Amino acid sequence: MRSVTLAWACAAFLAGAALFMGATVGAGELAAQTRAAESFGADEPVKYEADNGDPLVLYRKSWAVVIGIDAYHHIPQLGGAVRDATRVGEYLKTQGFDVLTLTNDKATRGAITELIGDKLPSKVGPDDRVLIFFAGHGLSRGEGDTAMGYLMPVEGKRDSPASTAISMAELQRWFAQYKAKHILYVADACYSGLSIGTRSVGLSPETKAYVREVIKRPVRVALVAGNSGQEAHEYQGHGLFTYFLLQGLQGGADANKDGLVTTDELAAFVKPAVAQTATQQFRALQHPQFARMGEGEFLFLTNHTRVAPAPAGPAASGGSTRSASTDRPISEPKTAVAAAKQPIRAAILYFDYEGKIEDLMQLRKGLAQMLITDLSGQPGVQLVERERLEEVLKEQNLQKSNKFEAATAAKVGKLLGAQYLVVGRIIDFMGKLSLETRVLHVETGAVVKTGRAQGKLEDFLQLEETLANVMREGLDTVRSPAFPAAAKPAARAPRPVQREVIVAYSLALDARDRGDVSEAKKLLDKALIIDPLFAPAKDARARLG
Repeated sequence: MRSVTLAWACAAFLAGAALFMGATVGAGELAAQTRAAESFGADEPVKYEADNGDPLVLYRKSWAVVIGIDAYHHIPQLGGAVRDATRVGEYLKTQGFDVLTLTNDKATRGAITELIGDKLPSKVGPDDRVLIFFAGHGLSRGEGDTAMGYLMPVEGKRDSPASTAISMAELQRWFAQYKAKHILYVADACYSGLSIGTRSVGLSPETKAYVREVIKRPVRVALVAGNSGQEAHEYQGHGLFTYFLLQGLQGGADANKDGLVTTDELAAFVKPAVAQTATQQFRALQHPQFARMGEGEFLFLTNHTRVAPAPAGPAASGGSTRSASTDRPISEPKTAVAAAKQPIRAAILYFDYEGKIEDLMQLRKGLAQMLITDLSGQPGVQLVERERLEEVLKEQNLQKSNKFEAATAAKVGKLLGAQYLVVGRIIDFMGKLSLETRVLHVETGAVVKTGRAQGKLEDFLQLEETLANVMREGLDTVRSPAFPAAAKPAARAPRPVQREVIVAYSLALDARDRGDVSEAKKLLDKALIIDPLFAPAKDARARLG
């Protein structure tokens, strides 16, 4: 795993991104790296062919620094961070980046400060882009709004981060000096305290004018492998996060197939893929974090040479430790078959509530989470995680809405990067419950599938199961035929569930969304005291520890 068993080890996502430049093992070593920085920065402009053939110059120069640390001096060793840094560096070269890669003993605190904080700011121009990638340990201190993330250089110590690590605040000060309008920080480490600003979304990505506009506007973006207290797992010869990062950059995240991957598209692709795989393969939580400030977009072209995934090592299919024995260069292109097997992305919105019993409105979150859980293993379908839905609703000031108009639902679907949207209604009338659903194509609004389940509130589990089967059938008709058909799961044995249990479970999800873990645990414990067999509450409680 890319962290040890303590929460601090899964911490410095954003901070880790900057660590990419670290290296001071001595004056001679630092001088050599400084000389390398003097000639750093690709001179070839990056161009995008618009629909009318008129090329748009996206960036004058592309700068990238990637860092990977396996051989830490004072904290547990890793076994694949260097390999991931190498793989990412190889891909960035195909994108026109001039890449400076630093690993292990070269990645010290002094070199990071010298190179990122002092040397590069004077090199980067206003029409350039800068990307920083870090694979290694991170550290968090504090909670909530006071949390501070740290990246851990090779000599970092967990007991003295202020003097041996690099804080998020320090990184922000450094990058404030950069003239580049577009800066992206990426880290395969876990972290909390990732607040870099507010997200502003107001531009339509459906015309060439969109590309011209977002290139002009500044943006600072951060994408990190997970949150504080989580572990960054390994998968298919990579860190789980890096594996899906590369898949997304190579075209998997290009939702509208325009030849460009935006950071919003990248986050919409990586976040649910990592979260679902962590749950299915490792029975663990790993939720990548995404933050941005500004209205611009950091853009990647998808029509460049593809980088093959790393060969699967001993731990590739589910092991929990990294192996340092497969640090090999990348040479094989991604196969056409693999490129064709792109899953569709679907989002399940909170259903509209139509009724007069206030606490039943809370069912919206519980129902959405249960449906996401039931559908998460469907071949060829990638579901947007509920946490990401919460982020978008908060950004759009919709988190308290109990009903979505069609235009609002479509807008939310686009912001989530979804191609298909599941919407519906919860109708409570004279003791009866009716759950209605529709599967829609986001762009056209075309209805793919409709369904309804009716019964008593105590039959909620069976009603939810009926809806899940309807959605599964609908999504199965629009997914790529390269994936196997979804197998209908065996029907659950009917059993009643009390209203208090469902409401407590849903309220617990809401408490967790607010960051009140203690209240969430109390509510889940309450649900399980009443009904020890209620699986959604058991699963949610296990995740909270």
